[in-house]
Amino acid sequence: MIYGVTIVSFLLFAILTVVVWSKPVPRPIPTLVVIFFILIFGITYLFGVTGYELQGTQLIVYRRIGPKAFSLHTLVKAYADPHALRGSLRVMGNGGLFCFCGWFWNRRLGIYRAYVTNLRRCVVLVRTDRTLVISPEDPQRFLDALQRVRLFSLEK
Repeated sequence: MIYGVTIVSFLLFAILTVVVWSKPVPRPIPTLVVIFFILIFGITYLFGVTGYELQGTQLIVYRRIGPKAFSLHTLVKAYADPHALRGSLRVMGNGGLFCFCGWFWNRRLGIYRAYVTNLRRCVVLVRTDRTLVISPEDPQRFLDALQRVRLFSLEK
């Protein structure tokens, strides 16, 4: 899914760039369009998720621009949900260009933060202060590792 959105976006941007460059418009406009597309792809690429790791009671989300750490001290429950993003509205963030990353909302989860690269591997982490959705390579193995770190039972 992520790759599809990225490829379609790239193709649409490329087609639009060719169209703008082929039309008789003032020269700064095609250049600005290309710069705009490069910025969009560059920024979304830099904030793209490359992996996840549990370090003690912290979740580290690795991004190309640098890691982001989340404390799991306030974790209430965690569970795998391949439909976690279904019906979601993007509040602020990236909706599929290299990843689904940012603030989203849906009826089941309310407002949540997503760092998702694979919609079929979502894990929902409900904390007292916010909900996170991630997509580790193996959701069950991630939940098992999380259960070993935490001293309580997680939803299955």
